[in-house]
Amino acid sequence: MNNSSAQKAYTDTAWFADLRSLSAALSKGDLARVKRWFKFPIMNAGNEIWIFTDTDENVQRDTALVPFTEHDFDARYVKLFPLELIRGLEKVRLDSLVPGMADDLELGGSDSLRYSLLTYVDAANTEFSLVLNSTYIPLVGKKRDEEEVMESSVVYIFDIRDGRRLMFRELRMAD
Repeated sequence: MNNSSAQKAYTDTAWFADLRSLSAALSKGDLARVKRWFKFPIMNAGNEIWIFTDTDENVQRDTALVPFTEHDFDARYVKLFPLELIRGLEKVRLDSLVPGMADDLELGGSDSLRYSLLTYVDAANTEFSLVLNSTYIPLVGKKRDEEEVMESSVVYIFDIRDGRRLMFRELRMAD
């Protein structure tokens, strides 16, 4: 029995170097370099990238797909890449990125707000996802109110191209 094709999918880790480069660029706040992982305009179904990065300006989005341009990226960079995501990427263990299996990394937070980063590589080794999760549990009289838990996640989906390069595809939000 020949398992070479199954093993090839897992051992094809050339894209790990690209993930480390992205992490380094984000850590340094190198906006110009970070843009190498994006193709503009970003056409994010459901306009979720707009919802996640919304600022005080009024941008019409209705139901029509609204392009997220390079200018929009520059203006919303800090909202698009929160510090928790950047710190989480710095801590990702490459040996935990096994296709078809998620790995959850606790990032910390405060008494009432916790962050975690979930990484996932699809079984075909063609897609990589980062899920920044936040869990808010309000404090009532110095005690956590477990009945009022609010949880939300933002999912950054990257295509793995030719087994070597990551390219951002879309952002998804979940409550």
